[in-house]
Amino acid sequence: MEKNSSKRLSTNYLLIATTAVILFMATALALIAYEYKRNRSGAMANFQEKLSERVHLLEDFYAGITRYIDSMVFWAEDYLNNPDNADDYLATMKLMRINPKSSFFLHNLTDKDSRHQLGMAFGKLPAYGSMKDYFQEVSLCLGLLSVQRASHSTMPYLKWSYYISHKDISSLYPTYPYFTSQEDTVERTTALLETNIQALRKKDYWVNVSPQNNPERKRYWSDIHFDYASKSLIITHSAPLYYKDQFMGVIASDIQTEALNQIVVPFAGRHGKFILVNNNKQVLAYSDHNQKGAKTVTLLENVLPQGGPAFPLQHNKKEEYFSWNDHYTFTRSSEEGRWTLIYMIPSRVALNLFLPAVIVDLGLVLCLILLAVLAHFLIRYHFVRPAISLIDHIHTEAIMGPTPIPKVPAAWKPWFIRLSDTLHLKSIAANLPGAIYQVVRYKDGRLKTTFVSTGIKDLLEVHTNDDDQLNPLESIPEHLRTKFLDIIERSTDTDGPVNIEYEIPSLSGNKKWVRLAARPRTGFNGETIWDGLALDITDRKHVEQDRERVIAELQEALDRIKTLDGLIPICSSCKKIRDDKGYWNQVESYISRYSDAEFTHSICPNCAKKLYPELFNNNNDEG
Repeated sequence: MEKNSSKRLSTNYLLIATTAVILFMATALALIAYEYKRNRSGAMANFQEKLSERVHLLEDFYAGITRYIDSMVFWAEDYLNNPDNADDYLATMKLMRINPKSSFFLHNLTDKDSRHQLGMAFGKLPAYGSMKDYFQEVSLCLGLLSVQRASHSTMPYLKWSYYISHKDISSLYPTYPYFTSQEDTVERTTALLETNIQALRKKDYWVNVSPQNNPERKRYWSDIHFDYASKSLIITHSAPLYYKDQFMGVIASDIQTEALNQIVVPFAGRHGKFILVNNNKQVLAYSDHNQKGAKTVTLLENVLPQGGPAFPLQHNKKEEYFSWNDHYTFTRSSEEGRWTLIYMIPSRVALNLFLPAVIVDLGLVLCLILLAVLAHFLIRYHFVRPAISLIDHIHTEAIMGPTPIPKVPAAWKPWFIRLSDTLHLKSIAANLPGAIYQVVRYKDGRLKTTFVSTGIKDLLEVHTNDDDQLNPLESIPEHLRTKFLDIIERSTDTDGPVNIEYEIPSLSGNKKWVRLAARPRTGFNGETIWDGLALDITDRKHVEQDRERVIAELQEALDRIKTLDGLIPICSSCKKIRDDKGYWNQVESYISRYSDAEFTHSICPNCAKKLYPELFNNNNDEG
């Protein structure tokens, strides 16, 4: 197990380091993603703000045109409700150029030096119920010119303003260039007027506001069309005029599309492009193209990037954002849903707007990663590798004894020296007979064995890592526990040593004797600590038991010797001895019974002569 400790430490460190790096990278990526999302949201909000600004400008433009048309309608309604106003224009009507053949009239209003055209009234002289009604309608056309002149002075983007009566009478401001020449004949002028009136009646801004097509009397914005008079693309805003529920005609105004372009272009910037379209996907304004001088209508599909799915144009009042054909796209429709403003930013351009901040954050993260890698190598060199060397040193010294200190940082060498000293003492403790232990008694009376050397396994003949089985106190027999606790109490009170001997069973089935000896000392927190030694005293006990047995046998022998030293009844003739039971025994039998003496038989010389005289006599003759 010790052999794999250094490997486990290295593996665990790499696991911790790898996990930390992964968590750090995940956190860094999450922060970068959050920063990216935040910057992206900020950029998108900026784009949307730009779009909202343009929409407000267009709404103001749209509202200005609408107010202008409404002002002419209100003025006309007020004029029609006051018939006496027609008398103001009778003097002017006397100046009209009239073609008697076709009953067409033309009246150009100019200033005194004819430098500025102030508008014109023209039309056919129909059969009216009364001349008053006729004068009233003609004077209405002339009166509207004053309103139109005032509005054109404050709204330069207006090209033409006009009133088209349902009875072929109209007013126009400013004057058409076709009617400015003083050399025009009445016949030529009449032909132009007839053609013009017929053309006006066919325009969609007339058709779509007429009663049969517009019972709700709504205003109308026309599609883009080319105006030959101004030689430019225009759109027309028109509204019906009613008097006492009778359709009187149409009040309208033409706006050149280049005026819309002037609203869109200055604010497009270099990041994206604005496109203003109507319901029929006609381009009213385009920031990448100047509409001035254009003669043909441009469709949305011709200005969008090629490729990709169909553009999802929806005319609603809410603002929408979506990604289309590698572009960030924002759309917003006007209040009436007739126009839609599109703001498109290429993805790469948008990324260039909010990525720099993310790149800075990414650079900071990379610096932190480099610092983390540097910290990893420093920690590995100054801590992990020395710690692994320390574990290997522990393992080597535990097996082979004192070992040279490996090459480690100077700060670690004292630890290796202290470890070697500690392992040396531990080796001595392990090689001592018996076991060294330490027992602590806390203030609450608890006893705990805090240390015991490896010799305890051989002493108690156990092979386990269970702390209870390796605890020498747990080996004390039950009948001695009370005595042991008394000894502990006495030692605590008197600081006297602890000595106790007891017998335990062994694996061989024989009894084993153990002696626990310890001396007390007081710890830092007032606890009592015993440092002790547990010894196997089985051999000594056996010697003591043998000695006691020999002593007993000698004592018995002495007792027997003392018995022989007393009065012994012996036969004076045969020399037999009488024992305590009254039996007569041979001398040798008696002495052998009561002593360790053994007899061997022989014949003394006197008895030999007496018993075998012939042997002694023959020997004498020969001699």
